[in-house]
Amino acid sequence: MEAVISVIICFFTIYGVFSILYDCIERASEPKETSEISVHRIVFVGKDTGDAEAFLRCAALKEDLTDTIIISCCDREEEDCAVKLLASQFGFATCMTVNEYTAFVNKEKELLKHHCCL
Repeated sequence: MEAVISVIICFFTIYGVFSILYDCIERASEPKETSEISVHRIVFVGKDTGDAEAFLRCAALKEDLTDTIIISCCDREEEDCAVKLLASQFGFATCMTVNEYTAFVNKEKELLKHHCCL
């Protein structure tokens, strides 16, 4: 009877050790999430904001609240105001001009370089 109990205890001990090792290896191989690196959805908007508005409303209905950057490619100030108004209606949307977006991407690249080199 003692032999059976010893075999069962050894089995569970070995199973536990392998389970712990497997969990440690799995956690080590998962990519580390940092607050510095983020993923954004990009929407370019020209004169007609209707398609962008439909896209944002559809994303909101699906509860797909991925950060969305709306890039205004408008020439006139009143069209640019319409794009900013559209972005303000959705909490997950941010409006930028092409130049602002370029600066944003450069900043993200620097953060990524810094993060990868550590």
